[in-house]
Amino acid sequence: MNSDYVITKLLHDDEVQYINSLISGIDEKFWIDGNATLMNSNGTLKSVRQLNHSVLTDINSIVTNALDRSPEFSNFTCPKETGFILISRMKIDDYYRMHHDLGLLGHFSTTLFLSDPDKYDGGELKLYINGNCKDVKLNAGESITYNTGTPHEVNTVTDGERTVIVFWTKSRFSDVLHRHLHKNIRQSIDLLYGVDDGNENMKEAIFKLEALTHDLLRTTL
Repeated sequence: MNSDYVITKLLHDDEVQYINSLISGIDEKFWIDGNATLMNSNGTLKSVRQLNHSVLTDINSIVTNALDRSPEFSNFTCPKETGFILISRMKIDDYYRMHHDLGLLGHFSTTLFLSDPDKYDGGELKLYINGNCKDVKLNAGESITYNTGTPHEVNTVTDGERTVIVFWTKSRFSDVLHRHLHKNIRQSIDLLYGVDDGNENMKEAIFKLEALTHDLLRTTL
């Protein structure tokens, strides 16, 4: 697991198909200009459409259940609360310029892809992490979760249509160091489980690391 982001298969294929079927039947009038929710000092920040419809409640429930069953997401974020989802659609010539997500939204940002990469050209999510740029274009049902505040943008869509779900998660740990410690302890546990062959010392190491995660969690009570 990367310390700056985690990629996981969050939705089952049938869930992706069901969500896309719900979205495809919605009238265009329910897709609002994304700039109604966010502007920057230099003018238009994004050219996208965002869904505003009652169907979001059903889709939100599906995503919430998917998060609950994902150990990768849980280990990475140690979630306390995940906000309501936003569905974003980009067509030809749509874009999202470089920006930071608002800090009050949460500690982690997630982009969950609903369109397969062969359904559109361009539209790569570009994350700028530690001076490096990572291009992200995942299969439908896959998601990437990264630290909120990571500079990012979305390349212009040159063909097809890109639809994603985005949401933000607040961790149980408000302290950055505690989040870092918990994340790395969980990663160590996962690695040890991968090589555990019944060795008693290995089992003791796992037990002690598990105890440390519980000690950290108790600091959030």
